[in-house]
Amino acid sequence: EKANGYERDLEFALEENSRLREENYQLESRCQSYEAAFGKRGGAGEGADEVADILRGARQLPPSAEEVARIVAALFPDRLDFTQRGWESLDGCPTEAGTLWAALHDMCTVLHPLYADGESVNVVRAFESRSRFSLALGEGRMTRKDAKLMASRKDVYQGRDILIEPHVKSSTGDPSDPKFARIYFAWDAPSGKL
Repeated sequence: EKANGYERDLEFALEENSRLREENYQLESRCQSYEAAFGKRGGAGEGADEVADILRGARQLPPSAEEVARIVAALFPDRLDFTQRGWESLDGCPTEAGTLWAALHDMCTVLHPLYADGESVNVVRAFESRSRFSLALGEGRMTRKDAKLMASRKDVYQGRDILIEPHVKSSTGDPSDPKFARIYFAWDAPSGKL
């Protein structure tokens, strides 16, 4: 009976060891993503190259929306930025990391060039033909009737008033779905950023 007790203890210890190794890996990955996003590793000029190196070694995306957004903003500092209110909105964001990553990535690699090139194109059609996300350039009729909702579309970026009516959205309209995403933005011509 003592041998069975030792076997159970050994099995429990091995399971605990495995769990702790996985937890350690997760914490190390999060630390790397924080260091990359906040630029705490190496010199100031490394930026996007260092973030790219860290991401190449990562087995998965960081779990929080803010971490994902900071990495994308670090990778594309000339294309994407957030207002203070935008950063605050990421706290508790229920959108899964992969969906948020894909949406922000498409904003930087598909949507930004459509605005930056200044060509006369149907931005919605061009974006939607290259992305799994939809693009709305303004709010619908019901939202426009709601003064409080429309007031929430006003924001400030680098001291300038902006209107964040355009938005990229996922195909799911259910806010409780982890794949739900709705990212409001403005094209800031002075900075050339979304």
